[in-house]
Amino acid sequence: MKARTTGAYALIALGVVATAFVAFSRGTALEAIFPAERASRSFSDKVWSRVEGACHGASASAENVALRREVAALALARDDAARLEAENARLRR
Repeated sequence: MKARTTGAYALIALGVVATAFVAFSRGTALEAIFPAERASRSFSDKVWSRVEGACHGASASAENVALRREVAALALARDDAARLEAENARLRR
């Protein structure tokens, strides 16, 4: 009778250990893979942003030229307004 009880306890313990091992090994596998997955994702994001930046470089360059022209036109308008204000002040005296 004692041999059967010991065998049953051994099977139960083996089942608990096997279940714990499977549960632990799944978590361990996920934890072990996470740094590699994160590094891969980070690398691909950086590479993709560079490729995307190179593709949009031409449109950014054209926008830069247009903005520089607009800044130059606004500077001329500002200088013209300052000149007219100085002339108005001179005429009011």
